[in-house]
Amino acid sequence: MITKLKIRISIFLIGAFTFFNCSDKENKENSVESNLVAEISENKLYLSEIKNIMPKNISKQDSISFVNQYINEWIKKIVLYKKAEEDDLLNDEIIEAKIEKYKQELFIYELEKRYVLKNLDTALNEDDINKYYQENINEFTLKQDILKCFYLKLAKNAPNIDLAQKLMQAKSQEEIDNLKSYAYTYSKQYSFAETYEPVQSFIDSSPLDKNSLQYNKNIIRKDDNEFTYFIKVIDYQIGNKPAPLVFVRNQIMNIILNKRKVDLIKKFEDDLFEEAKKGGSYKIY
Repeated sequence: MITKLKIRISIFLIGAFTFFNCSDKENKENSVESNLVAEISENKLYLSEIKNIMPKNISKQDSISFVNQYINEWIKKIVLYKKAEEDDLLNDEIIEAKIEKYKQELFIYELEKRYVLKNLDTALNEDDINKYYQENINEFTLKQDILKCFYLKLAKNAPNIDLAQKLMQAKSQEEIDNLKSYAYTYSKQYSFAETYEPVQSFIDSSPLDKNSLQYNKNIIRKDDNEFTYFIKVIDYQIGNKPAPLVFVRNQIMNIILNKRKVDLIKKFEDDLFEEAKKGGSYKIY
């Protein structure tokens, strides 16, 4: 059987790329058995099963590698399952109980997931977010210093470096757009004061130091052998203190929605329990 299996796989892999480029019409003309690519005992693996999960737009070599790996994994699972059968594990009461428990949990999970998708209120307003932040502000302590800034990292031969320094003073949206245009063209790294970022990330990638970033609100220029760095700190937040709301806003939204989800599922379960109780569909002895 093992020798026969290897021959089947080898023949298939040679023609795999051709098959995956056939038209649907040609595929339909092939019989089911002609699409058989691997077999062990009474278990059979067909070409159509692999095609359904094959990533799109991959090369001939990648498709062959993918198919080869999939077949090997399929065989391993069957061999392990057969070994479990031989050891009489599948008849063990503990295994059967685990299978039944997993089946119940899977059905319940799918039921509750569909119910949540259909009924969960996902609308959030700023009042909800602000209220949760204020009531739980001590839960949002910064683990490190963060800052919001304008930042450019320019090669020494970048044109109009003086212009870049002037653009760092941007205040209006038009001025910020001009800064972005320059940065997208010439800057190796950039930031436009749109989000908070870890201070350490700037220290690690430039000659900038923590003290100058924390206390200097002017445009800072630093140079090394390869690059010129410009940074203007708009806001600096020290670690071990409450994080600004904007920094944890998405986190709070997820917390609120998750709490709604938990509450919705609990109410759903309680309602079904009460319905079963009223209907007399269960008895407790």
